[in-house]
Amino acid sequence: MSSRVESQPSVGPAARRVRAYLPAGVSLEQLLWALVFVTMGLDVLTTEIGLQHGLAEGNPLMASVIGGAWSSRWGWPRPAPSPSPSTRRCCCASDPKPRDRSKREHGHTGRMSEPEFVRKADPEEVFAALSDDTRVAILRALWDAEGDTLPFSALREAVGIRDSGQFNYHLGKLVGQFVTQTDDGYKLTRAGIQINGAIEAGAYTMEASLEPIELDSPCPTCDSDRTLYYEDDTVRVECASCTASARFGVPPSVLAGHDRDTIPSVAGRYMRSTFERITDGFCSFCDGAVDPTVGPMDEFIEAPEELPDDVSAEFLEQIQHLPFVQYDCEQCGATPSGNLRAVFLSHPAVVSFHYDRGIDVRDLSIWDVAGFDPASETICQREPFRASATYTVDDDSLTLVVDDHLDVVEIERDRNA
Repeated sequence: MSSRVESQPSVGPAARRVRAYLPAGVSLEQLLWALVFVTMGLDVLTTEIGLQHGLAEGNPLMASVIGGAWSSRWGWPRPAPSPSPSTRRCCCASDPKPRDRSKREHGHTGRMSEPEFVRKADPEEVFAALSDDTRVAILRALWDAEGDTLPFSALREAVGIRDSGQFNYHLGKLVGQFVTQTDDGYKLTRAGIQINGAIEAGAYTMEASLEPIELDSPCPTCDSDRTLYYEDDTVRVECASCTASARFGVPPSVLAGHDRDTIPSVAGRYMRSTFERITDGFCSFCDGAVDPTVGPMDEFIEAPEELPDDVSAEFLEQIQHLPFVQYDCEQCGATPSGNLRAVFLSHPAVVSFHYDRGIDVRDLSIWDVAGFDPASETICQREPFRASATYTVDDDSLTLVVDDHLDVVEIERDRNA
């Protein structure tokens, strides 16, 4: 009968000294496991503190542990990290609005943070990249590719540059801001497309001249004749008798190719589309968010010191108290403005009012409503502020009543008025 001796793991003197201090029933292995769990807990805690101060957790497993532990322990989402001091916000961007806490109050526990936009290049650097003919030619070649990606050799051939090194240098100045590089080649970014669009619009390359055109529709303010002018890429409509006028930018490409007789209609449609974009909340200059305000005209525009001979002080006093709409852009600071009836021409109530009477508002001339008409636009009261705009078809009328934020608070319909 043979005996078998099982080997035991050797224990060093350090381990023996530790065991001497352990309580009865506690093994060295149990102590080591306890230290492992304590260390992991401290790691999670210190990582969480770092995340709250703007640091990032690169280990996806640890990030998951932190998110789950925080939500299960406290019942609400982990706070979003505070922005790093090195983060540079765009100087044109508006300050973020206070966060809506209603989601927390209703029990939502999503951990999505507010969007943040930072400037990645200075305007001087961006426009300096377009200061060379070769770079502009690269953008034009990619534009002519109609969205296709061009390999390096095909793009260089389209631009007509033999020196590969020189071409690569200029192309490198565009990559990132105006051109994106893929495995298949190069294509335009959104900024590159917009630069080409501006070139096609003629804003930087065309100059237009147009003899003044008399409009068919009279001035809604004083019923006198009006004339349309076009110069410096701007349409201007002026009344022969009063100070009422309209002015808005129109790129040369909008009017190019149209007969003289159709210019007022084309310019009017462009003006209508501009109004619609602004009333949808986008600046006509920079596409930033706009905030509307309605008030008496004299709060926005100062009366001229000298009046034309055929304009009375009484008449000026009357129009200075008409409702006036101004939009303030939070991005670029522009203040486009207009009158109530032009602003609300695409409002559903106005569209249906005309449609029920066989009229498509798209066929209406913007010049019939783009003017300050005391008979159709008025201030109803000052506190709280209320103003009205009235549309009339035959003997029927529709009136929209708005507050000082351009919100419609009442709609009045009058048949056979």
